[in-house]
Amino acid sequence: YCYCCGHRSLFYWDKPYENLLRNIVPKWGYEEKYTEQMVKSENEFCMRCGSVFRIRAHAKTVFNLLNQPILPNFISFLNNNPSFVVYETAHYGLFRNRRLKRLKNYIVSEYHPDHPFEQEVNGIRNENLENLSFANQSFDLLITSAVLEHVSDLSKTLLEIRRVLKKDGCHIFTVPVNYYMNRTKTRVVLEENGKINYILPPEIFDI
Repeated sequence: YCYCCGHRSLFYWDKPYENLLRNIVPKWGYEEKYTEQMVKSENEFCMRCGSVFRIRAHAKTVFNLLNQPILPNFISFLNNNPSFVVYETAHYGLFRNRRLKRLKNYIVSEYHPDHPFEQEVNGIRNENLENLSFANQSFDLLITSAVLEHVSDLSKTLLEIRRVLKKDGCHIFTVPVNYYMNRTKTRVVLEENGKINYILPPEIFDI
């Protein structure tokens, strides 16, 4: 069962993608063990929706939190509880279901820094996690998947997330974790003038 699209499916191991990761990740300066970690978490694709193991595990965590075992139950829960509002900071994110994305209490957005925020770009709301346009205590659940490692000011972002969450709201997120590093490394700094200052070589997926 795929927790992202809500269907029985086949999951396949993508050998060319595995080879791509084995070629790219070592160039980022990490240990071989981290490459193996990436290979396992970013593979096992769903034949129906293309989700990988990491994304499905994230989706299942959302269901466990809300005691909704599968996607149809989650959709019914939101339909029956319109005051329960979910915000996911990606349009094509955890759940690959058009019916869910049409619900008024399931908000999604993308980040387009070259366009005005709080407006739509290609039909999708444009938001900046470091300066969200939503009112205080707007959401019961906020979802970020492999997003927080890309923001320029993590502290400001987390404060914004806390601001827009309701008193008992939850933030469920994933970030890449290298268990073989002693501390987090800063790879890039965004200067006040908007210029990107690379402290370490950029991590690039050249696909």
